[in-house]
Amino acid sequence: MFFRNKNKIKKRTIRNIDGKTVALAKKNRLKRDSGGIFGKILILFVLIIFVGVTLYLLFFSPFLLVSKVNIAGTEKLDPGLIKDVVDTTISGKYLNYIPANNIMLVNQGKLKKAIEDKFIRIESAEVKKVFPEALNISIIERKSMLILCSAGACFIIDNDGVPYASANFASNELQENELLVLNDDGNKEIKLTEPVLNPDYMQYLLDIKNKLKDDLNLDIDRNYHTPQLISGDIRVVTAEGWTIYFDSSLPIQKGIDTLKLVLNDKIDKDKRSNLEYIDLRTDNKVYYKFKNSEQPQQEGSSSDTEKDNKSEDDKKSKNT
Repeated sequence: MFFRNKNKIKKRTIRNIDGKTVALAKKNRLKRDSGGIFGKILILFVLIIFVGVTLYLLFFSPFLLVSKVNIAGTEKLDPGLIKDVVDTTISGKYLNYIPANNIMLVNQGKLKKAIEDKFIRIESAEVKKVFPEALNISIIERKSMLILCSAGACFIIDNDGVPYASANFASNELQENELLVLNDDGNKEIKLTEPVLNPDYMQYLLDIKNKLKDDLNLDIDRNYHTPQLISGDIRVVTAEGWTIYFDSSLPIQKGIDTLKLVLNDKIDKDKRSNLEYIDLRTDNKVYYKFKNSEQPQQEGSSSDTEKDNKSEDDKKSKNT
């Protein structure tokens, strides 16, 4: 009887202990679950705040709005006009909310194209972002080499032989630079941005003026003429009123040397006023004509003279 009651007491005690343990464990589990949920909610809340702040700073904060546009490399162009194009290109808003002038959203390629399309004088433009608020734009302007007139229109030609703008002879640029003018008497149609002159050909035209002045002290009219652009035939008029014919396929220095020889040995200054032209278009020969003469006169170049002298010397040496 005693043992039976004792077993009941033990069982009751174990049940009581088991019930308390289970209840305690359940309570702890509920605490852990509630704590985990709260932690997750807190982390999610912090993450949302972080993302929101980041998005605000990146796309809406004035901290990243372009407020400085630095333009370098301009010579003839007004930097203010280029800045106006930049401001117009990056103005407005995306989705009606996000400012387009946010430096993160500025499309450098689009901006570069907008500048180059607007100003044909610009050969190339480079756009760089300088965080947090500046754009650096480097400009390379086309170099004006000469003016080409054909079929009633005149164009400024750059160093690549490309016509990039109509020539306004009243502009300060053309007056100050005294660009030479090549007149195409063949009236070839010229189109903007399409290459029309070879750079070597243009350099030949410039060398004519420079070498005539430096080597012979001859001043010429800056208006050149050619029967056709593809002919290589170039005609310039001196300040004394007579014409010189050049061929761009022949070395310019050789032509100048030949001209110098003829002027020094055959045509003195007193006769130049009656001179009509000197033709240097034939290799090793030079032709010149006076206004009162019906036929041009012919002379050999310095190289021919040297050959003739050498032949005479050879004959003499053989005879002796």
